Amino acid sequence: MLSNWEIARKIQEDLKRAEARVGKEAVRIYRRAYDELEKDITRFLARISRPDGTVGIDAVVAADRAVSLRGQIEKVMSDMAGEVEGLLNREVDKAAMRYLEKYAGSVEAVLPPGMAVQLNRFWPEVATAILNRRMDGVHFSERLGAIAPEVAEEMLGQLTIGAIRGEGIHPLMVRLQRTADIGRYRAEMIARTEIIRAHNAACDWTYAQYEGLVQAKRRLVTLDTRTCIACLAQDGKLYRLDEPMDDHVMGRCTFTAVLPEWGELGYDGEVPAHVRRARDPYTQRNKLLDFMDGRTWFEGLPAEVQMRMMGPSRWELWRRGYLGWDDLYGPGSSIVPVRNLKNVVGAP
Repeated sequence: MLSNWEIARKIQEDLKRAEARVGKEAVRIYRRAYDELEKDITRFLARISRPDGTVGIDAVVAADRAVSLRGQIEKVMSDMAGEVEGLLNREVDKAAMRYLEKYAGSVEAVLPPGMAVQLNRFWPEVATAILNRRMDGVHFSERLGAIAPEVAEEMLGQLTIGAIRGEGIHPLMVRLQRTADIGRYRAEMIARTEIIRAHNAACDWTYAQYEGLVQAKRRLVTLDTRTCIACLAQDGKLYRLDEPMDDHVMGRCTFTAVLPEWGELGYDGEVPAHVRRARDPYTQRNKLLDFMDGRTWFEGLPAEVQMRMMGPSRWELWRRGYLGWDDLYGPGSSIVPVRNLKNVVGAP
């Protein structure tokens, strides 16, 4: 029988091995993302090798993004220099940059005044959060149910590479469908759930670097008719910096930082407008509104839209005052069934 000291030593050794696995996996994933971007740049160079020497603005923008991302990824990989073998080839980058400089004038002439190419910020913390999900007690493959562990491992890798490259939900779905024989809905469910949770975890890491300035986290929902009523009821909810969001699968909620007021920071000039985006329930076009929480936004919608979002029976209980907003959601941001609500509030 092992002594307590031997058990403790064994646990420490297991943890070190686990950390080593995650470290090597991170290196492997970053190298694959780097190689993918090199292929992007090579394709760009092939596209502009036309007899007339012309190139479309879309190709220039794509190459500009790829070169920028590769530079950022290379920086992260240099920080892992002890794990990375060999030198990274930058000749393709240099060739692409020469062409970008050559066509810079024509690109600026096509773009509207004041507009420039906007690159997504690369967050190494997002990739790290996805990789570390396997360390959360329940392995990624177990959360996927019947999918084989080796396929789940590759799916995890594809999600991480997509996150490194700043891809949106649709490209991530395509990656997953190519990796595993799954339908569109399940691919979207996995991609949206994992990437949003990873971004929220990256926010936690970022906010922790500014402890003292960032006072707390505030839940921010998407203001449109697709948002579930349980999430809408929790818009604006405050969390401690170390507190995770209790969200459901396919959730779209994110965090924003709670900061001191401008006056508390010693600023006495004109304060910028505080606005947020909402989608019109009829035209589905986004518009900027004076900042308000989700409950206030919902209460300003037409009754027919409220009923469609909340469901007729639940909406009637809410409208007649039997239900408050806090009655509408349960653990995991689940929507409380109407029959349970009637039992709680004693409604007919």
